[in-house]
Amino acid sequence: MEGGLNQLARSIASSVELLPLVYKDLAQPSVQKAGKALETVVGLGNTALLPILLLNEKTNYWFTKHMENYKVKLDTIPAEKVCPVPPELGVPLLEKLTYTTNDDLADLFTTLLAKASSIETANEAHPKFVSIISLLSADEAKIIKHIKDDLIYTNLLLYLKDDEGYFEISSYLTSLVEELDFIFPDNDRVYLQNLITLGILSDAYPSKKINPEKYEKLHNFYRLYPEEGKKILGDRFGKTEWVDSHFKLTDLGRLFIKSCNIL
Repeated sequence: MEGGLNQLARSIASSVELLPLVYKDLAQPSVQKAGKALETVVGLGNTALLPILLLNEKTNYWFTKHMENYKVKLDTIPAEKVCPVPPELGVPLLEKLTYTTNDDLADLFTTLLAKASSIETANEAHPKFVSIISLLSADEAKIIKHIKDDLIYTNLLLYLKDDEGYFEISSYLTSLVEELDFIFPDNDRVYLQNLITLGILSDAYPSKKINPEKYEKLHNFYRLYPEEGKKILGDRFGKTEWVDSHFKLTDLGRLFIKSCNIL
């Protein structure tokens, strides 16, 4: 019975064209570009159910909003450069746009879709990137839109007096908390670890960049941390030491950032 209802839904949906449900003026050049780019995608997989899904008010709102942003990005692509989006990438992207509510994440999705819609940038749009974006938080999306190169960081070591040893009081301290408006700034190290897990960044420790001014600025931003360490150890405090290094953008990370940022 369930299979029959699903088939009925698909039959109903297939009789309804998608673009008129999303775009009001079908004569617009950018809408025609969208039609050309998505012609091999619409009707495949769960996209066949989009006309029915769009009957839901919230789904309709978010999907229409994101598709408008996609249309704006298509305006930057000459009509003769528009190409069909591979279904392996286009189908999951359209599905994500029905329920993604964060603007930063949605922007990564629509930019990736736009890159896949152009002959000149289609090589940058790898299907794996859809799943990578899906595993990002809203704050991590901000990082992806922000970083363009390797990212310096510093660790703070706290030494006990009389050579009794040391421990790491803080690690992976970067300028991101200062530069970006994070929703959860205390999670910044978790975000960096996730980007490493996803293959976007790699930890280059113990090497570091030859840029003492930037590291000095970083130390200054976190200048209260050594004082906190002194309070923790009290009479056992020996000294503090900054250990500088950097995160390296992997080849995958560079292509991912290129494919998900402004055309």
